[in-house]
Amino acid sequence: MADYYAGTYQEVVRFIGQMISIGTGMADILKPADIEKFMSDTDEEINSILNEVYYTPLKKLPNNKYPDPIPFIAKVLTAAQIIQVYYKEISPNDSAAVKKMQEESYFRLNRIVNGTISYGSSRLEGQRIKARNKFVSPTIGPSQPPTPTTGPAGGIGTI
Repeated sequence: MADYYAGTYQEVVRFIGQMISIGTGMADILKPADIEKFMSDTDEEINSILNEVYYTPLKKLPNNKYPDPIPFIAKVLTAAQIIQVYYKEISPNDSAAVKKMQEESYFRLNRIVNGTISYGSSRLEGQRIKARNKFVSPTIGPSQPPTPTTGPAGGIGTI
């Protein structure tokens, strides 16, 4: 069995049960292979967002867990996708709480990426950050920037 940020498929099923109230037997439509496909897709999405700053896939910490808040974010995003696909016929199929949690999860992921780039905060514990060069070598740009009256075509405003 593969290792996913959200944990096991049983954890995802339990999380979905907490998000929506599904009738007796309705949880039986969730097969482990289907849930793991959604978990894999969610991991790829998280990696694509975090890849801007971190080396992905993320590494487990010494306590054999992924750094917070990644497991929770992965559970929310996986559960939201499953609810939207499998429970679209059930009313209410997509509660406001699920949508709000999904939006919050994307916000938290983006805050991790933007916070690490801008301020050096909100770092994921135990993860390698990609080297980022904020400065440009002076030999790359021109030493004297062009003025509005100079340029390759004679300039602006010349008669």
